[in-house]
Amino acid sequence: MAYTGAVSIVPTVILALVTVQDPIWSREPLNYGTRPTQDCVARLAARMEAGESVLRRNEAGSFLPGLLEALEVAPTTQTAVFSRTSFQADLITTSRPRALYFSDEVYVGFVPNSSVLELTAVDPLEGLVFYTLQDGPDGPRILREVDKCLQCHAPASNAKLPANLLRSVHTQDDGLPLLRAGSRMVTHSTDYAERWGGWYVTGQTGDMAHLGNRRLGETERLQPEPTRHDTLAGLCEVSPYPVPTSDIVALLVLEHQAHMHTVLCWAGYEARRALHYKDALNRDLELPPGTPVRSTRLRLEGAARKVVDALLLVGEPPLPNAVGEGSAFVPPFLATARRDKSGRSLRDLDLKQRLFRYPLSYLIHSDVFAALPEPLLEPIWLRLWLVLNGVLDGPDTPQVGEQDRKAILEILAETFEGSLPDYW
Repeated sequence: MAYTGAVSIVPTVILALVTVQDPIWSREPLNYGTRPTQDCVARLAARMEAGESVLRRNEAGSFLPGLLEALEVAPTTQTAVFSRTSFQADLITTSRPRALYFSDEVYVGFVPNSSVLELTAVDPLEGLVFYTLQDGPDGPRILREVDKCLQCHAPASNAKLPANLLRSVHTQDDGLPLLRAGSRMVTHSTDYAERWGGWYVTGQTGDMAHLGNRRLGETERLQPEPTRHDTLAGLCEVSPYPVPTSDIVALLVLEHQAHMHTVLCWAGYEARRALHYKDALNRDLELPPGTPVRSTRLRLEGAARKVVDALLLVGEPPLPNAVGEGSAFVPPFLATARRDKSGRSLRDLDLKQRLFRYPLSYLIHSDVFAALPEPLLEPIWLRLWLVLNGVLDGPDTPQVGEQDRKAILEILAETFEGSLPDYW
């Protein structure tokens, strides 16, 4: 950050030290945590404050069913993680795991016997926003959480900016992760043999070897093995949860979507920082506003490459066999599909060789994608068009089959509600 004007040396040094110590997300131009949010959780909180929405407890005293209904989140998105890797770790057990639910806009975390529900929403400008729903003398309230959640959810792997985190860990009988045995963050590109340590997995998985459903002793390290469980019954208690599953298809979609949201939000943060730097440099050098800066262009192009790779699910390993037959997750997931005149949608699932029938993320239709700064959207659309038309060639070019490229172009042309660039 540049300081101009007549200032003494001591105040300048102090300001510089404070700036270094401040989290990157709190600085200009992000100022994360200081502006009003417009995401679905913020809108629900406003309706609750005005008395327009009332969350009621179920027979077990939980607000979870009412919250899922208010946020239009299907209970069949439930996945269950029994590793004690949440800020509510003391309440998580292998018999009562933490459950996660999600829609395109929000993630909900539920721990039995807790008075707190965890929420992560995707705001078009603020990016990933963390909340808790807490009970109080005047009823439930939604509170925004910044510092507490970002202690973990702003990792160095994401430039210390807000991120979704899905971890696979080697978990002991008491639910504590044995970190010396190793762990890893999971995205759609993670090998299946390294996924789901500390998670329950239900549904058709065939011969797929993974780390789910099992715990280890004090000195062991899990080895990937196939397991088959149709429900959570026999793995943990099922009575606290709305459905008795930790669905394999829900897990696969969650891993892609959570990573895609992190990449989109990171790219938005990066673009705003790059453009802020360009404006500051132009002012300091007394150049006309908008004068191009090479480093800014390179940062925007780098962010665009990362977004396009995530949109095209680059690095996704092939499924070893068909999975998820009869999954209850699928019908609600497909219910909101945008379809072209041939009935095709980016939400269509394959589940035989890969996750999606057409390898382009449905989140290209999301508000957070549409809200990316225009100087970032330009190189994203250009690179995506070049890839889908088979123009680019090189080791870092995403490889998409000709039939898939043609189908994706046609689906986008008929279902994208915004304005595609003229060359499309």
